[in-house]
Amino acid sequence: MDINENKCYAVYVYCEAKNQLLKRKIDRFGLCFDDIIYKIQTDRFLVIENFSKKYPNQNVFLVYFDGYPIICPFEKRGQIFRLITLFPDRRLR
Repeated sequence: MDINENKCYAVYVYCEAKNQLLKRKIDRFGLCFDDIIYKIQTDRFLVIENFSKKYPNQNVFLVYFDGYPIICPFEKRGQIFRLITLFPDRRLR
């Protein structure tokens, strides 16, 4: 049996128009979904479940950029993560 045979891979999907909009927003530090995915794949991150009562089917990734917490809500279906938006969160600093 090949070791790589049973490897699971995560797939990240997002709206490209939203990604471009996030790149232009000053209050988001010019970050976009590509930055979040890179950080998840190469650095430490947290997954916070049940972050919002308003959106019970969403969890969030918490990643840090230059010591500042960035929240990225997502929905997970199997190995597919649908990234919704991202925003800074001073409460978690």
